[in-house]
Amino acid sequence: MKKIVIVWLMVLSLLIASSSAFAETPPAITVIEHVEVGYTYEVGVNVNDTGINFRKGPGTQYARIRYLAPGEEFRVIERIAGTTWAKVNDASGIVGYVTTLSKFSSFRTVNVVPAWSVKADEIIAYGKQYLGVPYKFGAEYENDGLFDCSSFMQYIFGKYGIKLPRTSKQQSQVGQTVPFESARKGDLILLDVVSSREGIDHVGLYMGKNTQGQDIMIHSNPSGQGVNIKVLDSVWMRRIVKVQRIIPN
Repeated sequence: MKKIVIVWLMVLSLLIASSSAFAETPPAITVIEHVEVGYTYEVGVNVNDTGINFRKGPGTQYARIRYLAPGEEFRVIERIAGTTWAKVNDASGIVGYVTTLSKFSSFRTVNVVPAWSVKADEIIAYGKQYLGVPYKFGAEYENDGLFDCSSFMQYIFGKYGIKLPRTSKQQSQVGQTVPFESARKGDLILLDVVSSREGIDHVGLYMGKNTQGQDIMIHSNPSGQGVNIKVLDSVWMRRIVKVQRIIPN
């Protein structure tokens, strides 16, 4: 009889342990959105005066890790399909779950500008300060107060710690070659503009698209305009030899 009782107690103990373990384990989750896409992520904040539960799973049946204090922020990892719960990180990096009900949590989207984009904007803005500076083949601004196409690129990139070689042909070997369809602001546009000689002989800085949706670049133009912004129309597009990505991700 004692053996039977002991066996039943062991079975009962295993059942309780199994049930407890199941309650602590989050169920299979369908992610309806992963909020950190590209350079956007979601931040939540506890708006409840008495704090909210930071739990081990997406539901009140899961154990509480701790309370999130009023006003405490957390970063959303993902929202859970079919529930009012989100998987989040707290400020110390601990992963848990919080309710997304508006009376407990408020959310906002944070847009993060990538470092390459910031640097490209800075270089372009700096280059625009020299609009109208005349062109002279072989000129360097420090010595002549003038630019040719490649010394202009060398000068404005150098201001932001990116060292380029002196000529357009040499600059065409720096960085990563990308198709024009993938060009982004800050890329070098290498061109063949002199019909009497074959190969790369000109360079400009791709700026993206203007308000009319046209591709544009800033360059030091040898045709009498000096530093100017040029629309890459069909004539200029035919002259493009390659695109080089100088600013890494």
